Amino acid sequence: MRVAWLVVVGCAAPVASATQAVTNGSGDPGDPAVVALVGSDGAVLCTASVIGPHTGIAAAHCFSGPPARTMRVFFGNDVASGGAFSSVADAKQHPAFDLTTFANDVAMFTFRDASPVAALSLDTRTIDTSLVGTTFDAVGYGTTGSAADSGTKRAGTVRISDVGPAQITTVPDPAQPCRGDSGGPMLITPDAVTAVVSHGDVACRDHAIYQRIDVVRSAFVDPYIAATAPGTAHTGDACFYDGHCAEGPCLQA
Repeated sequence: MRVAWLVVVGCAAPVASATQAVTNGSGDPGDPAVVALVGSDGAVLCTASVIGPHTGIAAAHCFSGPPARTMRVFFGNDVASGGAFSSVADAKQHPAFDLTTFANDVAMFTFRDASPVAALSLDTRTIDTSLVGTTFDAVGYGTTGSAADSGTKRAGTVRISDVGPAQITTVPDPAQPCRGDSGGPMLITPDAVTAVVSHGDVACRDHAIYQRIDVVRSAFVDPYIAATAPGTAHTGDACFYDGHCAEGPCLQA
C-alpha cells in the first residue's frame, strides 16, 4: 500500500497516516540545511532542504493542504527548543504532480528572510541502477510514535533497493523515513540533494519512495530558481524577498 505521510487538510484523495518517524533513527545535530516546514499552529508539516539563500525544495504534497503563505521554514534541531524561522513567500508544485499516484512529487518554494545556513547543492548526476545497494542517512522532523513528539531532527540509515525512471525505492537499514519526513532529502553525498521523500507503506516498515530530482530539473526546478533569482522582480510584480526586486525593497500590501 502506498501512502503519503503528511496528513493535509482538503486533499483530493484520502491520505493515511503512520505513527513512526525516521524509524530506528537518532537525534541529528548536523545537516543544518535540512529544515522543517511548520504550519500556523506550530505543527511540523514536512521536511525540506535549503538549496539557495531564499530557496527550498520539498515534496509537492506538502503544499496540497494549508496555503503556502501560512507556513514557516524552521532552521534548527528542535522546533520546541527554538531556532530561526522565515515565512514561506511562494511555493510551486510540479505542474504534473498527481496526488493519487504521487507522480512528480516535488515542489519548489521561496522564503522571505535569507537562510542563516549554507545551502545544499543539487546532485548533477544522471541517476541509474548503479546506486542499488547504496546506503545513506534519511533526515527528517517526523514523529516517533505519538503526535506530541514531532519537531526534532533525526537521522537514520536506509538502503536503495531499486531505481526507477522517476523514483527511487529504499528499504530500512535499519531506519526509514515516515510521517513528517516527507520532502526530506536523499543525501548520498552530504552536500547534494539527489531526491526527496515522497511516500511509503503505512507502517513505515517496508519501504519508502523518493522522487528523483534529475528527471524534473530542466523543466521545473531550474526554471523556478531562475524566475525567483535576485533582481528578477520589477515594479508591480509579486516580490518574495527584498533582493528579489530589481528597483528597490519589496513592499507588502
